[in-house]
Amino acid sequence: MVRPRMIFDQSQPPANSVMIGVLSRLHMATADADYADRCNKLILAFTGEVSRVVLSCASFLNNVEFAATNLEIVVIGPVDSSKTLDLVAAVQSRSLPNKLLVVAPPGQALPEGHPIKDKGMQNGVPTAYICQRGRVSAPITNPVTLSQMLQLPPRPQQQQQGTRLQ
Repeated sequence: MVRPRMIFDQSQPPANSVMIGVLSRLHMATADADYADRCNKLILAFTGEVSRVVLSCASFLNNVEFAATNLEIVVIGPVDSSKTLDLVAAVQSRSLPNKLLVVAPPGQALPEGHPIKDKGMQNGVPTAYICQRGRVSAPITNPVTLSQMLQLPPRPQQQQQGTRLQ
């Protein structure tokens, strides 16, 4: 008996779709390029199927979006500190389904190649960093500032009468 592996949603999300999300998270957390390569190969293997039956592939498309968004928020601080928990709460208060939140105690070595490997707490205060597509934000120590930075980008202003949007 052969059990075909597909990307069509049924009562449970298909394994291949879930695996894209798992490999993306592993790549973000470990900075291991092998995970990214395996994720990309899996996406490419099923890309042709998506255009044929796009409505049946929600899990696949959600995990591809997660892989493409590549949003990781790293909070460095003592796990039991109220200031660390405030930064974590600021992240969790935003609707960001395509994020990976990592809380690391100070002094914990991050993997080689991780975007914030050489960064840490600022002035002894728990600090957050937003990493997306290889770019790292400035250190953030205020939960309100972190919450504001995680807002969706502002919408373009409506076109004024007689002017064109550039």
